[in-house]
Amino acid sequence: MYFELTKPEFVSDFDVDERGYVRFVRLDVPRMERLPHRIRRYMHTEVWDKATGTFRVWEHERGADADLEALGTPAVEKAITEFGIDFVPFVHAKLRDIGEKRGVGAFTLQLDKIDEANRQATRLHQMLFRHNKALWALEANGMDASGRPLPAPRVSGGTQGEDGDTISLGDDRLLRLPGMSTLKSMVPDIKYDSALAILNAQMEELEHDLPELAYYRLREMRELSGTAVRMLLSDAIDNVIEARGNAETALARADMMALTMGAAAGLDGFQGIGTYEAGDFEHTFKEREVIPATKTERMDLVQKGVTAGMPLTTAMREAGFSDEEIAEMQEDKADEAAANQTQLATALLDAQRRFDQGENDSNAEAQRSEGAETSPPNPPEG
Repeated sequence: MYFELTKPEFVSDFDVDERGYVRFVRLDVPRMERLPHRIRRYMHTEVWDKATGTFRVWEHERGADADLEALGTPAVEKAITEFGIDFVPFVHAKLRDIGEKRGVGAFTLQLDKIDEANRQATRLHQMLFRHNKALWALEANGMDASGRPLPAPRVSGGTQGEDGDTISLGDDRLLRLPGMSTLKSMVPDIKYDSALAILNAQMEELEHDLPELAYYRLREMRELSGTAVRMLLSDAIDNVIEARGNAETALARADMMALTMGAAAGLDGFQGIGTYEAGDFEHTFKEREVIPATKTERMDLVQKGVTAGMPLTTAMREAGFSDEEIAEMQEDKADEAAANQTQLATALLDAQRRFDQGENDSNAEAQRSEGAETSPPNPPEG
């Protein structure tokens, strides 16, 4: 048995009952087949219908919106009971439920605001870089003897345009203007800071709707504890818990379907596992943190619990340590106690040995001293 994710765009139509179980589903999956001289592209249409109890398959070159009546005789048609089941083996899981037939994606509801932010950024850059080349004016301020303005001076080394009034000099463009002329810039005086503030305000509005974006601001902050991170991402964590609940509910239902199908097919490992009707397949998933605490944080919690008078095992369990970790701790603690006991016994034996050795040394010294006092004096020489 295995699970397979079906892309939502391939699900052309489906119906569910009041409990959320799929009663009808139509899949239209584009496929291609390599022939000797060409590649044939066709549509695989698959329909599961509990009302009629049938499973049908068509392969055609019509679109995904073709009526089933226009597809002709199915290439495959079976009763659902031939698979050993009486249900449609599909489960629908919504990432976010907004009360409609289909769910919505993580940012689908914010697409308008995202597009607006894109337009603001695009328009801002268009105004900033529309005139991205330097523009200069060559003016003649002098006049001839009759008081008429002189023509603009000529520049050597430049390339003149077709009209002769535009000169390209390197990356710059120069306009030849007659005397007494003034070139007025038509580039708007852009308040870049103000425009950028509007764009940033739009991004902050998006972050309120998509709290997951706050994750990227954490890089700018330093020395954040796990508790602080969880506080900053509390709204995003709520979204994850909601999506996880929807997914795990659907996954538990898919598990029960797979167990039923495996038992009906007589697969290895599926014998004697019970039945769905008897409630033998009911199960849930263990609650777990979205952002798990680090080991250092859990050890701090254990220390605080022990300081408050809580038993070590209880403190570890409350801090999120697994039963295996607690058992390993108890085993290590027992080994440490045994090692300490062995070291203590060794120390005692060593102390006793040194004590006995010291007493023997004292007795020998006393005997040597007593022998020296009672020994006769040496006879005189000669």
